[in-house]
Amino acid sequence: MKASIRILTLLLLVALLGPLLASCGGDGGATTPAGTTAPSAEGTTAAPTVDKWEDVDLSDVTLRVAYNEFVNSEIVAAGATNSLPYLVGPDDEALLSRGDYAAAYERHNRTCDKLGLTLGENLVYSEIGWDGPNTNTILASIQALNTANAEDAPHIVIHQNYGMVRAAILGELYNCKDQSQKNYFDFTDDGWYTDMMLENTLDEDKIYMLMGDYFIDQFRYAFGVLVNADIADEVLSVQGGIEYIYDLVRDGYWTYDTFMEIAEYAYVGGTDSLVMGAVGGFYWVSRCMFATSGLDVFTKNENGEPVYIEGSGIDPVHDWIDRLIAMEKEEFFSSDWKNDSRNTAGAAIATTFIDGRAFFGMNQMVLAMEGAAIQNMDDATGILPFPIYEEDPRGEDATYGALVSDNANCGGVLISADPEMFTAASAFIQLMTEDSDEFFSQYFENGLKYKNNDIGTGHIEMLDIIHDGICSPMSMLYENYCASAVELDAYFTVMNNSIYSGTNTFSSSWDSGVGAKISKWQEIKESFGNRTLQ
Repeated sequence: MKASIRILTLLLLVALLGPLLASCGGDGGATTPAGTTAPSAEGTTAAPTVDKWEDVDLSDVTLRVAYNEFVNSEIVAAGATNSLPYLVGPDDEALLSRGDYAAAYERHNRTCDKLGLTLGENLVYSEIGWDGPNTNTILASIQALNTANAEDAPHIVIHQNYGMVRAAILGELYNCKDQSQKNYFDFTDDGWYTDMMLENTLDEDKIYMLMGDYFIDQFRYAFGVLVNADIADEVLSVQGGIEYIYDLVRDGYWTYDTFMEIAEYAYVGGTDSLVMGAVGGFYWVSRCMFATSGLDVFTKNENGEPVYIEGSGIDPVHDWIDRLIAMEKEEFFSSDWKNDSRNTAGAAIATTFIDGRAFFGMNQMVLAMEGAAIQNMDDATGILPFPIYEEDPRGEDATYGALVSDNANCGGVLISADPEMFTAASAFIQLMTEDSDEFFSQYFENGLKYKNNDIGTGHIEMLDIIHDGICSPMSMLYENYCASAVELDAYFTVMNNSIYSGTNTFSSSWDSGVGAKISKWQEIKESFGNRTLQ
């Protein structure tokens, strides 16, 4: 469990034990259970604390960070901001009163002080973007940075997953596990989403795309399920209201079937229905449910290379698409609620939830909780992880996945950086990642809990679960988002065609096309393996 829960639990424990500890004497002495005296510490020597950063000095380098300032219309509509204030703190010091921004500012300053960096002198941030709104052109911007050979070229780039994964395929980013020069990256640290990074590489034991707590967009753009807490307390009053759903999540019983049962239970029914069970744009609902199901169209061989699943091995995906088609046809579940003309397309689906006329709001990103639309709702609102595909017998250790959108910013070290600058970049990013616990605690408390979102520690716990479940299967980034770059037919195009038409044509489409996909991937892998990367 991440820092926010640990901090909240510790504070609660201190509050409860404070009077008890005071009554035990107040002389600093320790007691043990049953009233026995604790062993004396006299004569023992504490092990010295080794600070690996103590001798790191970057004051003689100029480290340049290029970041993506693009904010698309969906995010603007949600009232959320670009990620830069969460990376370095806000430009406007008046905004430092907002705790999550203040925590980012303090983390940034601590890192700079420890490494000898000075913002504006030897730590430079520069805005990058791309021509037009089409994310396909991100790659060209990254390639231009690498080929410019300019004196002020950036060393670190922070940009969207969609373009960064293409840059990784084509050799535009360093292998951040490279040990041929001094390297401070430590991917065993809890702040890194190591499984997700390793999942999205074509080479064994290499990492090109950096995804971790420093790159907060990986969490802000993670998908969850909005829940109207007031409706929950009303329709599930006998069961315990919103806490009943929280308990289902905690105990590993928050499954697709359970979710659908509750959504149907909340639905009044008929044309005069006041409450829909669940609403959401099905294009992303299907992607989220796929990503959190544990199913995939890829496996990996002993070398860590992706291999398409063929034959009967793909049957579970066929069956799963049948379930999604059936789900879309349920009266209480809708991505196009026929009784509300505003819900005929796209983001307008969210209007029904914001107006308090839907129990669950599907495929909403965590960052929606920052926006005025959610903050100003009349009803209290929380966010839940996507339900798991089937019951998880591990109870409180159940794993709930949280798909990250292709719009999220991740990081990388540009291949044009010389080895010394790679070392400097690794130190800066690693220390920013390690120093993120307090920052995330403040983001949970102040960034996502202004007003109506303040519905108790259970809400924070759900956010922790979403954070810990961050994922993006290889089929999402490589096979789907890179389809046009590598000349593949996207898996999700075939899948969504089945869902929209209500007829599962995936089986025949997959069987007839997988041979060509395998051949194309073989070309890509051979090209990738023949490149010499620093």
